[in-house]
Amino acid sequence: MSKPILIDASVLVALLNKSDRFHQWSIETVGQLAYPFLSCEPVITEACFLLKGIYNGEDAVMGLVTGGHLLLPFNLSHESSRIRQLMKQYNNVPMSLADAC
Repeated sequence: MSKPILIDASVLVALLNKSDRFHQWSIETVGQLAYPFLSCEPVITEACFLLKGIYNGEDAVMGLVTGGHLLLPFNLSHESSRIRQLMKQYNNVPMSLADAC
């Protein structure tokens, strides 16, 4: 079994937004990797927000989840103490909840 691959909002946005400067790179790179990818709800929220102005952007993100290409095993209720610790530890750099999870 291959190692799980975490995917962030920036990769999802580049993958689904043809005008993103990293679109071609993301298509080529993601195409070489094995599904499913792992992520968390805050990443999905961020990607949907960033793709709101792109035709079918939000639907494409949700399609990755419903299609089983993107799994969301992270549970904030179970990991909240660790996430809080990380956010305090890195409070001097830009770090969102999506980055922490």
